[in-house]
Amino acid sequence: MMTKCTGAFLCAGIILALSWISSATTLTVNEAIELALSNHPNIREEELKVQLAELELQAALATIGIPALDLQISTPTLSNDGFSGKVRGQFGAGFSLPWGTSSQVVGGLEWTWDRLTGNWTVPGWGISFVQTVDFADPDTASDPVDRKRDAVEKAHETLEKARTAVVLETISRYCQLLSDGEHLVNAEADFIDAKENLATVEELAGSGLRGEQSLLEARLQVLDAQIEVDELRSSHQEQLARFSLQWMGAEQDAVLVPIRLNREALIKATTDLLSDENVISTAIDISAEVDAGNQGVQEAEQALQATQRAALPSLSISAGLSEQGWTVGCNLSLDLFSPDRRLQVEIGKVELALARESLSTARIQRENHLKDQFRALDSSLCSLNRLPLEEEKLALEMDINQTRSEAGSISAADWQAQLKAQNAFLITAEERVTSLLLALLAFRDALGLDLHWEEWLP
Repeated sequence: MMTKCTGAFLCAGIILALSWISSATTLTVNEAIELALSNHPNIREEELKVQLAELELQAALATIGIPALDLQISTPTLSNDGFSGKVRGQFGAGFSLPWGTSSQVVGGLEWTWDRLTGNWTVPGWGISFVQTVDFADPDTASDPVDRKRDAVEKAHETLEKARTAVVLETISRYCQLLSDGEHLVNAEADFIDAKENLATVEELAGSGLRGEQSLLEARLQVLDAQIEVDELRSSHQEQLARFSLQWMGAEQDAVLVPIRLNREALIKATTDLLSDENVISTAIDISAEVDAGNQGVQEAEQALQATQRAALPSLSISAGLSEQGWTVGCNLSLDLFSPDRRLQVEIGKVELALARESLSTARIQRENHLKDQFRALDSSLCSLNRLPLEEEKLALEMDINQTRSEAGSISAADWQAQLKAQNAFLITAEERVTSLLLALLAFRDALGLDLHWEEWLP
């Protein structure tokens, strides 16, 4: 019975708590999330970073996939004998291929003005092609593009993390504002009760049934209640304005709509997730921290292999064709001796060991973080599962104290304190449900799973 009245209590509470807002608009938690995702500066910044990374990748692909052309023209000179000299044009193109290869094409064409015949002639032309293979570092040509692809992927991952963080923070702050509004409602109700009690005491004091001490205590109770209402209202208005303006970019005031959650479905989803024995180990393997550690190990291994292959040769094969005929040649370059080669190999080995240690540390830290999130979610679940017992206990206490109040065995102040405790418990009960939702979403985020927050927030 207490659970059924909680929703109605929340609805009435929020409407009363925010009745001071003029020309305000209604704002659901879904609308708040959409506004935050559209207006939050972190989201816009990460979206621009994604766009920049994609453009840089396209530029890198164009560099290796589309030849660059360069044209230079030398014009004839003018002298007292007229025009003389040659017109020369040259073009060049260079591009890279995978497996350490790079290619270059260079061509030229020459025109000469023959004053005897009065015609242009072509005394010289040529084109050459050079193909180079670096056996010591076979991934040289593809490394820049691979790095740009990784940068694009990481930019998208960072954007998704930013969006997830905004969603979680928005829900958390929205729920906190709802709770603050409910506390304000309770404080306003206590203020009304205090004023009514003061009026009663003043009437009794006028009849000589109450003394000066009771009158002073009643007045003090009114002042305490009034101060509490003023503090809570001021804080709530400030936090709501900050939430609307700074977090979502909305300048108008908003009336928050209570969140209605399916408690049974939420408990079942949490129980199912916590019962998955492999969920943490799987999340460790796919986490961004461990992935970065694995990438660091791979890069250290590749750097060590490149250092060990430094003595391998690079081979260049060239072919050309001109008016004089064709030519073919090759060039073999060897690094026969380098005084620091052995030390560079040792450095590479130490860097590889350090990368492996960093990977192990990343796995341990990620596992500890996931276990902390697991325990937090389990604690929230236990707290919510314990709620029906506490509701039953409170209902019995209310019945007992109401009977005592009617019989005059407890004072009116004690009965009012019991009613106040009941109202506070109703707020706490609703907070436990939203706390479980936040803990569930946070754990799913830590596991690298989609939040699916839309399924819980109607």
